[in-house]
Amino acid sequence: MSLRVDGEMLQERGIDPAEPFAWKIEDGELLTKQISRQAFETVAESDRDDAGYASHVLDERARRRIRNGQ
Repeated sequence: MSLRVDGEMLQERGIDPAEPFAWKIEDGELLTKQISRQAFETVAESDRDDAGYASHVLDERARRRIRNGQ
């Protein structure tokens, strides 16, 4: 079984598909949640294995905001 989570489905749920998000199926229901900048900052500043990835995501978010003039 597979599930395709596309941009339209995410936007209907108030999720920006250009930003990181998490999803899971619980009791047959699709649950989605946008991952906040604060969560990425906490991980990026830690000694966790995924700190490098979190730092990379923060850098990419900043570059996108600069490119888009925000």
